[in-house]
Order: sequence, then C-alpha cells, then structure tokens
Amino acid sequence: AMSRADGFSMLCTSLASLYEDHQGVESSAEALQQENARLQAEVRRLSAVNREVSRQAAEQRKADADREASLVAELRQAMTETARASERLRGLSGKEPAALLQEIRALTAENARLTDRCG
Repeated sequence: AMSRADGFSMLCTSLASLYEDHQGVESSAEALQQENARLQAEVRRLSAVNREVSRQAAEQRKADADREASLVAELRQAMTETARASERLRGLSGKEPAALLQEIRALTAENARLTDRCG
C-alpha cells in the first residue's frame, strides 16, 4: 500500500500534469482561432481581388467587342468605297490617257486616305 504522503504527491503531480495539458490545449485553441481569423481575412481579400479581376475582364471583353464592331464598320465602308472605285474604273474604258491619269491619281489619294483610316 501507498502512504498518504505518496498518494498526495502523485495526486499533485497528476494535477500539475493536467494543468499543463490544459494550458497547452488553450494555447493551441488560441493559435487555431488566430489562424482561422487570418485565413478568413485572406478569403475576404482574395474574393475582393477575384471580383475586381472579373470586373476588369468584363470591361476588356466589352472594349474588345466595341473595337471589333468598329473595325467591321470601317471594313464595310472601305469595301463600299472600293466597289464605287471599281465602278468608276469600269466607266473609264475608252477615255483619254490624261483623264485616266487624273482618275488614277484620285484613286491613289483615296487609297492613301483609306489606308490611314484603317491603320
């Protein structure tokens, strides 16, 4: 059998060990709470970044679509003007060389203007 003093000594040792374990658990719980708070803040930050990136991507898609529509309109206009020039050329057959040279100069100027506009 164990003496009363030895029993109290073991009990005190056990209580001290339990207290230390409890302190360790509290410390771990506090560390986990802090980590959880940090991770939640990071999730909020990343969500905000994601929203901003999505907004910028939508703006870029709209700008790209607008630019494409503008280029299509310019191309259609250039095609119309080219068709008109082609009609004028057909009407030139049988004209004098000076008149043809003048028309070529006019078409060259128009071509330069169209090139500047599309470039």
